Amino acid sequence: MLIMGRLIAAEAALQSAEAQLQQAQAEERQARTEEQQARTAEQQARNEEQQARSEEQQAQAEEQQAQAEEQQAIAEEQQALAEERAAEE
Repeated sequence: MLIMGRLIAAEAALQSAEAQLQQAQAEERQARTEEQQARTAEQQARNEEQQARSEEQQAQAEEQQAQAEEQQAIAEEQQALAEERAAEE
């Protein structure tokens, strides 16, 4: 009878240990999932930051292009005026 009681107690302890192990494994999987989600969010933030920098550079390039075209137009207008003056002389 005593042996049977100890066997039942040992079985209960084993089941408890297995349950604790499963709980620990579930918590570990949850932690890895959260860590992966954090890395994904961090990467997304870096991607968005890079996208913003690219858009800013694109805007600057377009502004420089517009300024260059304006300067070209001014130079052509000045050239035309110079040619007109030379023709009048």
